[in-house]
Amino acid sequence: MMLARPMLRGLCLAAPVAAAALLVGAGGKSAAPGAAPATSPAAAKAPDLHGATLRYVPADRIFPALDAEVKSAKGQDLGRIVEVLVDLAGRPRAAVIDFGGFLGVGSRKIAIEWSALQFGIGANRKQVISLDLGREQVKAAPAYEPDADRPVPVVTPPKAPRADPLPDARR
Repeated sequence: MMLARPMLRGLCLAAPVAAAALLVGAGGKSAAPGAAPATSPAAAKAPDLHGATLRYVPADRIFPALDAEVKSAKGQDLGRIVEVLVDLAGRPRAAVIDFGGFLGVGSRKIAIEWSALQFGIGANRKQVISLDLGREQVKAAPAYEPDADRPVPVVTPPKAPRADPLPDARR
């Protein structure tokens, strides 16, 4: 059976178009010979962690701390977290806050005890980091200047007075 010239030209033009359609259908990548195609989009997105496991943490349970605003309990702006200091076990010990100034002029860094920070959700589901210190207390604190030969001054809020112990029944 002999193909007519116009039909033959149509087949020659259709072959590259069909090959391109197959590549686009495969995600724009050509499959390796003998490789099985991905069976589902979820399987294609699952990373190979080489034995490690993947855990999902709810977004409303985590806070991006670096560059986060810190407010006083009264809502005063205290600055932004610019550094987190950790101990040798990897536990956070202090947050370094860039305090004061305007557009970075006249500001200084203050180390605040990590446990003094409170993390919560404010208006419009905005994450809020607050501190039980006022602007005057933070302003009076010594500046954080990293030096391996000197201890770091870390500001700790005053503790609430302890309640009187229960009277001793034996007296």
